[in-house]
Amino acid sequence: QTQINFARLETSGVDMTAAYNFEIGSGHRFDLRVNATWTEKLDRFFDPVRTDVANPALGETGVPEWAGTGSIFWTSPGGFGLGWRTQYIG
Repeated sequence: QTQINFARLETSGVDMTAAYNFEIGSGHRFDLRVNATWTEKLDRFFDPVRTDVANPALGETGVPEWAGTGSIFWTSPGGFGLGWRTQYIG
């Protein structure tokens, strides 16, 4: 008897980030940020005998097609700040 550690993962998709910051008036600063992930394919291969048999993980728990976060932060000239952050999991 022998042990074998066999696994393969094939994935494709796009990760993107957009950020923008600006000031209004005398020092009121706003910071906006969006991060998004789109997964086109995520195939897991577990069988060392049948290397062509894929377990498509896309859409299973913890593997969404779309996911992302967004945030907006405001900072006053005196250093006081307020922020809001959200997360999306498709």
